[in-house]
Order: sequence, then structure tokens, then C-alpha cells
Amino acid sequence: MSTADGTADTSHPHEVDPLVAELVEAIRDRFGLRGLRDARGLIDQEIVLAEDALAELAPEPGPTPEG
Repeated sequence: MSTADGTADTSHPHEVDPLVAELVEAIRDRFGLRGLRDARGLIDQEIVLAEDALAELAPEPGPTPEG
């Protein structure tokens, strides 16, 4: 992400994808604190769905080679 003058915006940790940071800022700027809280609720729901889906993909434990 960059600032209006084209320089890098270092206000966010480098671990955060710049697009994610930009979207969060857009939500904040357009909808304020309530929008951020609403987004957090939706994100929490998506995390649960993703974790459930990943758990379903995990191989089921089977018998060990020893017996």
C-alpha cells in the first residue's frame, strides 16, 4: 500500500497483506467503528467456517503400522 504521494505506508505490520490493510481502512473510513465491529463479526464467522472445512479435509487417524 502506498500513501497519496506514492511513498510506502509503513503504518501496518509487514505481515499483513497490503490489500487487507487497505480494505480495513476503507471500512473504517466509510462505516466507522460500527462498520469495523460488523466486519469483525463476519470475519469471525468466516474463520469458523474455514476451520471446520479444514478439519473435514484432515485425514482420519487410522491404525498405526505397528498394529
